Amino acid sequence: MKFNKPIEEIKNDYHLFIDIQTGKYLKSANQSEFQSDQEAQNILGKIIEAYNNLIAPEHDRLDNSTVEARAVWFNSVDIDFSTPVSTTNSETYKSKINQISLEMVKYYDNVFPYLPPGAIKFLLLAGPALESYGYPFERFKKLMLGKKPTDIEKEILRWAYTITLYLLAGYIEKYESDKKQFLLDATLEANKELDENNTKLVISEIYINIEEHFAYLEKNKIKNRKKK
Repeated sequence: MKFNKPIEEIKNDYHLFIDIQTGKYLKSANQSEFQSDQEAQNILGKIIEAYNNLIAPEHDRLDNSTVEARAVWFNSVDIDFSTPVSTTNSETYKSKINQISLEMVKYYDNVFPYLPPGAIKFLLLAGPALESYGYPFERFKKLMLGKKPTDIEKEILRWAYTITLYLLAGYIEKYESDKKQFLLDATLEANKELDENNTKLVISEIYINIEEHFAYLEKNKIKNRKKK
């Protein structure tokens, strides 16, 4: 896929908008930081929604303005933070993975054509990575329903998918040396967007999701054997 500008520059614009709008919110609330995870999810959800609706479609303006001009533009956007948005966390989505049929996988392959086939099951396990990045699951829900993603969203989902792919490969790998290599690959991928502490937490939480998923599959396999 070709971008009008390098993906790193698109990421910089995305993060600049989030930083500016987060700063505006905290200043208006007379706070130095978010007071709770719920508040952070609500505010970031609104900021990202504003970016997707108001900034991302303006390709020419993004491509042809200076950093200083973009900062002034981003700062001029006023977001109504007073009404809460409905939020959905990764635990809710993780629970859906066992309900995904083969037909649904095919459906989601069409929804996410920029990801490898079967990616939906990886994404439902990748919640900790998306949440740590600051990407609201309520927005991910809209993508699942067919909402068109921005370029930066495609990159975020590819990143979360890749982390989970490495961890899943490590989980099913028999040889210890290969397990360690897959874990290292997952860590390096996570480090592209997260600091060391958040990377460790994300790797651990996704691995737990994988373990729980396979435990569920094994439990159902045993149950089906007993029925026969």
